[in-house]
Amino acid sequence: MRNDSYVQVFCENVRNLRMTHHLSRTAMAKRCGVSLTTLDSLESGVLTKGMTVTILVCISQSFGIPIPQLFQPME
Repeated sequence: MRNDSYVQVFCENVRNLRMTHHLSRTAMAKRCGVSLTTLDSLESGVLTKGMTVTILVCISQSFGIPIPQLFQPME
């Protein structure tokens, strides 16, 4: 898989996790410690300079999903 494919899968997984857990965009942003704008960008497939590994770790820990699995298509 190409790097941009991994990014796209990750971004889709973030959105799917939010929706599966019935979280609003605002609640998800707070849970991950990011602004609503950052979350919107992420769910749209855009990684900005403000996105750090900390966000990745937070998402992983919040949902109990290993980091590598965040980059794999979820069923």
